[in-house]
Amino acid sequence: SEPRHGLADYWHAHLLETFSRRQLHLNQLRADGQVQFWDNNAFHHFVPGNDGRLHSPRYDFIVVDGLDPDALRARYGEPRERRTLGEMTVWIYGGESAARMSADVDRQVRAFVKGRPGEARLAP
Repeated sequence: SEPRHGLADYWHAHLLETFSRRQLHLNQLRADGQVQFWDNNAFHHFVPGNDGRLHSPRYDFIVVDGLDPDALRARYGEPRERRTLGEMTVWIYGGESAARMSADVDRQVRAFVKGRPGEARLAP
């Protein structure tokens, strides 16, 4: 199946999610690959589950434009595949590397929302 949950800088995340009519779910990264919390809702990083709780998605791509490729490689490892879509470079992750990237994003977001209203809605 095609990737659905990804990461990008602020502008690419906003643009692609809007133009995909929310078929793609993108969250923001800073240039160094860390999660960015700016003009967004941290709980947007989670998806609703059938149990009524919020769950962490599996991230499987990064739009590299506007980010530091060396920092991304250091943080998330080598992508399984690189694609050029129009003028954008997209790194596709799979298997263990996608799981590692998803776990790192989840850890950062959970640390950010710790103690905030809504934290109890998160699945363990």
